[in-house]
Amino acid sequence: MISYISPSDIALAEYISHEMYRHPCKSFDEKKWTLPFLEGLLEERGIPFTRIPVENGRTYGLRVQIVGEKEGKDKPGVSVLFRGDMDALPIRPREDVDVDEEFRNAFHGCGHHIHTAQAFVIMLWFHQNRDKFHGTVTVMFQPAEELPPGGCKDMMAYMVNDLGDRYDAAVMYHVYPDLPAGKFAVRKGPITASFDTFRVRVIGKSGHSGHPDKARNPLPISAELQLMFHQIFNGGLRPYWKDIYPDLYTWVESLGLTASKFCAVITKSLCGEVDVENPDHHTAVNVISDHAIFNGSIRCHDPAVRDVLHMLVRELPSKFLTHYPSYQVRVTIEEGYPASYCDEHLVDLFSTVVTDRYGGEMCEEAPLSNGGEDFAYAKLYSRMLIVRQGVGFPDRPITSLHSRNAEFNEIAIPFGMETMIEFLLRVLDQ
Repeated sequence: MISYISPSDIALAEYISHEMYRHPCKSFDEKKWTLPFLEGLLEERGIPFTRIPVENGRTYGLRVQIVGEKEGKDKPGVSVLFRGDMDALPIRPREDVDVDEEFRNAFHGCGHHIHTAQAFVIMLWFHQNRDKFHGTVTVMFQPAEELPPGGCKDMMAYMVNDLGDRYDAAVMYHVYPDLPAGKFAVRKGPITASFDTFRVRVIGKSGHSGHPDKARNPLPISAELQLMFHQIFNGGLRPYWKDIYPDLYTWVESLGLTASKFCAVITKSLCGEVDVENPDHHTAVNVISDHAIFNGSIRCHDPAVRDVLHMLVRELPSKFLTHYPSYQVRVTIEEGYPASYCDEHLVDLFSTVVTDRYGGEMCEEAPLSNGGEDFAYAKLYSRMLIVRQGVGFPDRPITSLHSRNAEFNEIAIPFGMETMIEFLLRVLDQ
């Protein structure tokens, strides 16, 4: 089995991982520390890079492109992209976690510090071994994965449309604590879900709670709407609605939604706006608010189902309020990331690499996830592959991503770097 990395490479990856862990920067806040840190590492090694603007300069990512110089090849060759995301979550870390005090408003609970550390050393190997491959390797250090609209969409569009890049394959890792360190998981077709959010505002008329007849309380209307959405999201409207609102019941049934094909939930419900200067204002019991708000999220893997869910969220409140004409409603939908789809050939090739290096039991089929991933935008420009990389501990309870209790076994880092270098080399050879 060929070994591509040295002990000093592993030490560098661990150094980057540890430093990023101690200095977490939230989405769109990467200029505070992470980006200058990475730029310094690149400049120390004389590696050229390009800043790629994100959200009109709100933040930026880094593009490093390496052109192979292997002799005996005269065609342009294959072009591959590897992504390492860098942002942390807006979670305050536990007191026993080693994070600098100035940075304790964020935490690397999704493992992006490991993604970036591995991506840097993988990039460095290709930079130092240009004579060993033909084609082009682009490594994208991406900000703002955790917060829509994310960083991938703008970076990919800029690199393709403004810099003239083309990609035959776009690849990324995502660490998973529920998979043992050293193992990998891949899946053909859909792997992560589209992610959208919605907000429904029911508008009534404010007044004194001692004179409800002079007001139009939006809360009962909002509560009934929330109950309908909740039931639709969890198996369908209950039969009793057919007697109360037969027109609505028939319309919802005609949409043909099956709860197993999507994941949607109401995430927040408020009466009135929260006053930042007086946060108790919206809880006053002697005031009937003039509006009530509830928010939710929609996730699915099928674009057609996504369209139907959008129609449901937009139209159900208006149809419902035809029964209560003295109220108004406003609905907004914020589109997030699309679903991710992995190329079958790339999945087979990665599985072969893992099997050849470590045995077939070290690569398994990844389960379908309702989580969102902004790398899904890469499919607009290239075949793509998302690889789940195990970082679990054999002797500790499994921890959850996006949690202040998340833990990552760094024994996985050398496996990740060795495997990805060989995989990218095989893609380039094809």
